Amino acid sequence: MNQLKHKVSAFSVLPAALLFSGCIYIDAPSEADTKPPRVVADIRPSIDRDAVFLSPGILRSDDGRTVNMERGIIFVPENRSKADSRLIAVHFLRVPAVDPEAGRSPVFTLPGGPGSEWDHTDPIIFDHLEKLRKTRDYIFVTQRGNTAETYTTPDLTFASPPAFGPGDAANVDNMMAVGGGAYRAALGEWTERGVDVTGYDITNIVDDVYDIKNALGYDDIVLRGCSFGSQWSFSYIKRWPETVDRALLSGVEPLDYAYDSADWLVASMDRLSASAADVPALKARMPEGGLTAAIAATVERLETEPAEVILPTPDGGTVTVAIGPDDVRTTVRYAWGLFEQDTDYANLAFWPRFVLELYEGDYRVLAFMKLAQLQDDGRGKLLGPLIDNSLGISPERDAKLLAEKGRDILEPNWFYRATRDAEQGAPQVPLEFLEDFPNDIPTLLVSGDYDWSTPIENAEAVLPSLEQGHLVTVAGATHCPLFQPEQILADDPEAADRIFSFIDLDFSETPASEFFATLPDRVELNPVPFDDSEVALFDQFIASGGLE
Repeated sequence: MNQLKHKVSAFSVLPAALLFSGCIYIDAPSEADTKPPRVVADIRPSIDRDAVFLSPGILRSDDGRTVNMERGIIFVPENRSKADSRLIAVHFLRVPAVDPEAGRSPVFTLPGGPGSEWDHTDPIIFDHLEKLRKTRDYIFVTQRGNTAETYTTPDLTFASPPAFGPGDAANVDNMMAVGGGAYRAALGEWTERGVDVTGYDITNIVDDVYDIKNALGYDDIVLRGCSFGSQWSFSYIKRWPETVDRALLSGVEPLDYAYDSADWLVASMDRLSASAADVPALKARMPEGGLTAAIAATVERLETEPAEVILPTPDGGTVTVAIGPDDVRTTVRYAWGLFEQDTDYANLAFWPRFVLELYEGDYRVLAFMKLAQLQDDGRGKLLGPLIDNSLGISPERDAKLLAEKGRDILEPNWFYRATRDAEQGAPQVPLEFLEDFPNDIPTLLVSGDYDWSTPIENAEAVLPSLEQGHLVTVAGATHCPLFQPEQILADDPEAADRIFSFIDLDFSETPASEFFATLPDRVELNPVPFDDSEVALFDQFIASGGLE
């Protein structure tokens, strides 16, 4: 039996605030979020667009390692499609190669989100940096308008009121109306403050990378990205293929795949269910069809019999929480993060029991997540929907996703559809931009088959268009497996080192196709240590001090 470790305060569960809403751009409140938003003044008269500002420093990891680095700023048009656009700052980090004499193309690391920022003091991220900079400079690009860089960029955030109260069952239509309205109001507000929100789109952030490359004097680059970082990389390849040496991508998100396939997410859950069924105590509680059948039965029951849950509160009182089918559809794939264990595997170990408890009529954990979401007063990152909506989705794929059977139990795309038609936002790219395109750029894909953000089927779909491509499926891995300490880096470090060796491979000596032939198609991780305790999750939560 796993030991549930309480790591959160009552009614302040970050994953619930992040994920229950269905909006992946919500952050926990921070000092920066509570300050009045700032707007960059027009600096064109005093700044040369071609100027690069570099500040030397030392990067220190939490485990004591150090490396020399430079923090950089480049000033670029807020909207390159407008001749009179003001300039804004784009931030980046550069770490020099260990062997600069090698003269290799630099690695440009593009973070996900949109709106994510990497903490390079984290030992795992620092490990990546060291693996990537052996013969190449390492460049990390911060997306324009990212709230992590609030001093020289607009602090683009927005607040969205809740679409329901504790006593109301969630309703996707109401969530779309409230969320879409808040997004449109924020676009209007920021436009009035002088921000050209139409410039915060996929084309401009791609060209930010291109401008940084040119400003630093590089001819071509290596692309490294995970999740949206892979989609950003594919977008760069679409616009500037002649400047790309190679690409190492994980958590793969092709250009027309910003919206998630409910069927593919269900397929990933089915793979986990099959593994969990190897645990006798869990298998005995599963209906025929496994965990996804349990979710379906729960949704069907709630369609006709919405539930009410009475929860204790920190002050010794109680609160009544309504639970309906959309509470399940919009939350269930994220619920494994509720208890914030040390690793994704530790979180995922509790997910089968969470689903089985819903199936058996115990909605307390789900109700707690709902309260946490309602009591969160964080602000959303406007950057996320702006960029995602500028990519959008093709009509063909949209129709396919709307017709999927998996939508009976999952509703993964409501926020995209609620915000995509906002008139103030950037227009969607031409449909041909979203099409997979044959290219001969050596590209290594690494994805997990338990990935519920960018399912492994995404990578399988784009692979045929890569004339020099290879996919390593990490069986049993979640999102972005190279970044998880308990996944491939620990379970199979030799495979991980082999994957990273792709970065320094000399194609004149070993063509990419020959190298790919030496890589496995599949890496098996150690099984998830599924929890099979007979004590209900909410009771464990209370016993661990959840209301203290």
